[in-house]
Amino acid sequence: MSKLTLTIDDALRGSLQEQNAALVASIDKYLAPRPWTDDEDARLATEIADLLVNLVHSSDIDIGYFPCVLEGPEPGTPAFYEAIGIDPKARFKVGGFDNAKVEVLGEGEGKGKLPGFALISGLGKDNLDDWQEYVVEEEKLLLDEVSKKLASLGTMYSINLCADDGAHRILLTVAYRNKGPAVGFFTLRQET
Repeated sequence: MSKLTLTIDDALRGSLQEQNAALVASIDKYLAPRPWTDDEDARLATEIADLLVNLVHSSDIDIGYFPCVLEGPEPGTPAFYEAIGIDPKARFKVGGFDNAKVEVLGEGEGKGKLPGFALISGLGKDNLDDWQEYVVEEEKLLLDEVSKKLASLGTMYSINLCADDGAHRILLTVAYRNKGPAVGFFTLRQET
C-alpha cells in the first residue's frame, strides 16, 4: 500500500524546513509530501483555511491554520493506519505526556466523535460542557461555520499525529470526500 500524501503550501514547507528539519523529516516519514498545485482541491482547502485567518492555534507556540490536501484511505480505517504506517494502538510521549501516536476523531456523537468546533479547537469531551472557559463566543461561532463548511463537503475528521521529535503534534482537520482527496487545514501543536 502506498503512503498517504500531504500537500501543504511550498513556502510553508520551506519555512518549517528552515526552522526544524527534524520535524519535516518526521512529517515526511508518515505522510508523503506532494507539491502544492493551483487546482480545485487546493483552492477549496485555501477557502476553508482562509476562514480561520485571524485565529491561531495556541500551545507553547502560536501558529496559524494553513490549507492542506490529504490523499489516501479514509481516516480511522485499517487501510488508513496501514498507509500511515502506525499501529492504531501505538503510544508516544510529547512534552512528557503520553499520547496515542496517531489519533483520529470524527465529527458527531458517540465513541471517537466530537462536535466539529471541538475537533478544530482541540477541546476534549471533558471540556465540552465548559467550552466558554476555553473558546470565546465569537470564535465558537466561527469554528461552527468552518465545521459546517467541512461537513458539507464530506465526513469531517481530526487527525492528531505525534512527530518523532517528542515536542510537536501535527494536526490535520479535513473533510473526507467520496470523490477527490480530503481537504482542510494543517497546524502544529508544540509541547515542551
